[in-house]
Amino acid sequence: MNYWWVSQGNYYAIELKWGYLWVPQWHKSGKTIHHWERIKELETGDIVFSYVDQSIAAVSKVISEFYEANRPVPMPERDVINEGFKVDLKYKPLPKPLELYKIIDELQQILSKQTKYKPLNKNGHGNEGYIFPLIDEAGEYLLKKTGFES
Repeated sequence: MNYWWVSQGNYYAIELKWGYLWVPQWHKSGKTIHHWERIKELETGDIVFSYVDQSIAAVSKVISEFYEANRPVPMPERDVINEGFKVDLKYKPLPKPLELYKIIDELQQILSKQTKYKPLNKNGHGNEGYIFPLIDEAGEYLLKKTGFES
């Protein structure tokens, strides 16, 4: 089992309602984007932390491998193509989102051990991107803080 951080922002409500994560296969410029490509690494049983509005809003389990799927109808247009990749999730929204400022010092200390693709920068703000891997220690820490039970 692996742990993932997904910076969902405005797409959280739609993806939560329909139970998925979706990314374009490439940008309209023709380039593939590494943080979109990472969706191919998610496996059934992995844990996903939904980062929204400076908080962890949900903890979810991946319930499908990635598959090709056009941009879902309820998802607003983006500056991207319609062809994409999707994984299905079983979302568990937290009764009260875990506000990042309450755990930032401990979490940053743990994330300092992660060598690349960190979800947060040194100032504790989200790095630009969508899907970020988490080292086991960070995932286990967030599970404990959120009270998530699998």
